[in-house]
Amino acid sequence: MIIRATLKSKFYTQIIERYFDDGGPFVQTYYNSKHEFEQFKKNLKKLYNYNFCSSEKEMFKPFLVTTIYKNFTNYINAVEEKSDWKTERFNAEKVIRYKEFILKNIDIKLVNLIVDTSFNKEVVFYIHQINQYITL
Repeated sequence: MIIRATLKSKFYTQIIERYFDDGGPFVQTYYNSKHEFEQFKKNLKKLYNYNFCSSEKEMFKPFLVTTIYKNFTNYINAVEEKSDWKTERFNAEKVIRYKEFILKNIDIKLVNLIVDTSFNKEVVFYIHQINQYITL
């Protein structure tokens, strides 16, 4: 599974990278319950059981995207003002200040291929099988 995530401005790309550095949707921390996390893992297995590019797989992807978006929202909402959360450009206070913009403009998709297209000049592709992301 490859997760494609971007924001309208490349200025915010580091927030997405930090999200994946902190485990992204693959750690239980930012789910509402343990059951929700276990269900996500079951759904991942279900996704992998579909044939490559099958219509069933393509129809199932939006369901997983919704789960990942909710997880990302919980991640951003969990950043506390006085925490040590930071990137090169952002600290916790800035994330809180721009939270509404970030959550409104995050674009998350599940893709089969990594394609270098210029949406905002930077796109983060997280490859689950190797637990790494690539920023293009």
